[in-house]
Amino acid sequence: MKKRSPVVVVAIEDDDRSTLADFFSGLGPWGGSAIAHAVFVLILVLWTIPMLKNGSLQLTAFTGVEEGDVEEMSFAVEDLSGADLEVDADSLVPPVDPPELEPIEELFDVEVAKFETEIAADLLAEETLTEAVSDQVTAVASMAGGAVGEAGSVEQAVDQITGGIQGRLDDGDLLVVWLLDSSLSLQDDRRRVARRLASFLKEASVERHDGHELVNAVATFGRNFREAVSPTTKSEPVLNSIKKTPVDLSGKENVFLAVEKCVVRYRKRWKSQMMIVIWTDESGDDFVRLEKTIEGVKKADVAVSVVGPSAVLGSAEALHDWTDPKTGRYQPLPISKGPDSAMPERIRMSYWFRGPPPRGVRERGRRFPVWYGNDDLLGLSSGFSPWALTRLCTETGGSYTLFDRGADRPPYDRKLMEAYRPEYGLLDEYRKSVRSHPLRNAVMRAVNVSLSEDIATPDLMFFGVRSPNPPHTIQPLYFSPLAFQKKLSSSRRRIARRIQRTSYGLEKALICLSSDSSPETGMDAEYLAETSPRWKAWFDVTRGRLLAVSVRLEEYRLAMEEVMQRGGLREDTNGLVCGPSSQMRSEGKYLGRAEEAERLLMRCVRDHADTPWAYLAERELAHGLGVSIQQMSYSPTGSMKKQTGSKLPSF
Repeated sequence: MKKRSPVVVVAIEDDDRSTLADFFSGLGPWGGSAIAHAVFVLILVLWTIPMLKNGSLQLTAFTGVEEGDVEEMSFAVEDLSGADLEVDADSLVPPVDPPELEPIEELFDVEVAKFETEIAADLLAEETLTEAVSDQVTAVASMAGGAVGEAGSVEQAVDQITGGIQGRLDDGDLLVVWLLDSSLSLQDDRRRVARRLASFLKEASVERHDGHELVNAVATFGRNFREAVSPTTKSEPVLNSIKKTPVDLSGKENVFLAVEKCVVRYRKRWKSQMMIVIWTDESGDDFVRLEKTIEGVKKADVAVSVVGPSAVLGSAEALHDWTDPKTGRYQPLPISKGPDSAMPERIRMSYWFRGPPPRGVRERGRRFPVWYGNDDLLGLSSGFSPWALTRLCTETGGSYTLFDRGADRPPYDRKLMEAYRPEYGLLDEYRKSVRSHPLRNAVMRAVNVSLSEDIATPDLMFFGVRSPNPPHTIQPLYFSPLAFQKKLSSSRRRIARRIQRTSYGLEKALICLSSDSSPETGMDAEYLAETSPRWKAWFDVTRGRLLAVSVRLEEYRLAMEEVMQRGGLREDTNGLVCGPSSQMRSEGKYLGRAEEAERLLMRCVRDHADTPWAYLAERELAHGLGVSIQQMSYSPTGSMKKQTGSKLPSF
């Protein structure tokens, strides 16, 4: 029986100060002549890995090892000199022609239905809410309805809320329900809230404000609503409950359902002024209940105020940097913090290569500032409050206090950002506004395409495995050069299919952003007629990025075709890493697309400087549109080490 060598790997640390020379100098010897059979079935999609570019490590993406690779991965050095290693370059077909654009479904309905499905199971178990019983209309308090303020600390946020409470007490007795997000991430906030509230509540419990009574209740929400303290004039039970709020580990944030339950529970017994104060660091998972919640709250004449975070730009979900207490490393976890508008307005499409921190900014222990998000700018702060919670405050006469911790606070000029403020009317009004403005309609149609089609980044490394934990050590799988060529040859059809799928989605989205259903035609007349800076910025960054990625995809196809031709690989090559390049192989329409992409993205940076849209455009402009392929010659270093993941909390 023929002996086979074990699978061996080589590790690269995700450290941009490292060089390839440093990497190879640190490799240990091959682990002797040990004989083993290692079986790995690894399917990883769009993981990030380091690569060498101009003496520093750049980040790129790759899809991992496929099913069916078990036998191929169970050896490293075996005589395959007689195997047919020719690569069929013709299988890397050019991108597809622009598709006929199928009628896009009614704007937004698919996205809303998705969220309804996600929360349906949770809501079925909830009790049916009775209608609020109070139809009386009382005077609106002195606090400006729907105002959005900003606080630099927990204490400032509490002061803004108590200032509003004092204003309402001038008009009569008041019940304040402190509705607290019981997630793990707010434990420290709740303790600080209790400390800051102490003197205010103690004074109010001893001496009535102009003869009017302040009554407080405490409730919490996560997956479910829970009353912690019934209405009382005493301060101690309220403060103790706020400090010791039990943590809900479900990761669910059913805030609108909790508001409805507050109204039902307390409005029947309390006939004077009533106010709900929500303290949260998320936007809620059940916002499809928004209009029903607003209707019930307004009918009961209850004001809702919120202390909460800035929303992420154009998306419903962001990333929260959690620190593993055992390792001290940062781990990004999903968190609901958006969208900042009625519907997500940002295309779903990754950046291909690793970018620099914004304008040289680097935070200790992190490559990117928290407000910037990650390398794909997922989590990029919009500078605005979440649309659904803001609309709830606006419609009920409450206020939204923006509270971002120091690292979460974006550097935008608030006065400048006023021109980009989203609309806070009904969802139907938003739909009508989009449909009646050609540029807005075009952007949202392109967004819908990106949500339904696969515009994924192709394989940019062949072949490797990424560890689950930061700093995300990369372990390229070792193959002998002959084995590597055979595996690459067997992957050619998959590579071609990926190029075609991505090309189809890109062309379909570009058709949406044209005036005559041609991907090459823009919307100059419609752009000039558009009055909203926000939508002009969205058009530039959306069409600019789609054009840029379509050029980069063609460059990738041509580069891969060169490598996969007979004689394209060096004899010692057993790894490929794709990177950006300022040199281009394309001709004809792709050169025109490259020029138009640069024009649109540069216009976005110039006309919308110091806004989140400029950061999106700058990120795409960080690299040239060409693609280079570096042929690697790896040496074996030993058997693959088992990687274990951290136990991650739910926020």
